[in-house]
Amino acid sequence: MKTIKEQIDRIIAGEIKYCEETGMSKLSTCNYRNWDKVVWNYRVDIINGIRHKGYKVTTSTNWGVLDIETKLNLN
Repeated sequence: MKTIKEQIDRIIAGEIKYCEETGMSKLSTCNYRNWDKVVWNYRVDIINGIRHKGYKVTTSTNWGVLDIETKLNLN
């Protein structure tokens, strides 16, 4: 079983890879059964990790679901 740190790093790397390929990625999470608890519980660490690597991150919440959108930082 992977440690939480390894899971977070894998999630960040996956979002960045997809963003590099398409120009944008979107990750959704929710505090409800059948949703990935690591993403929910460490959402702030994931967002900060992506931002730290130089990407633009925006978030929005609708009906309790948090959408995390990553875009290339063109500045």
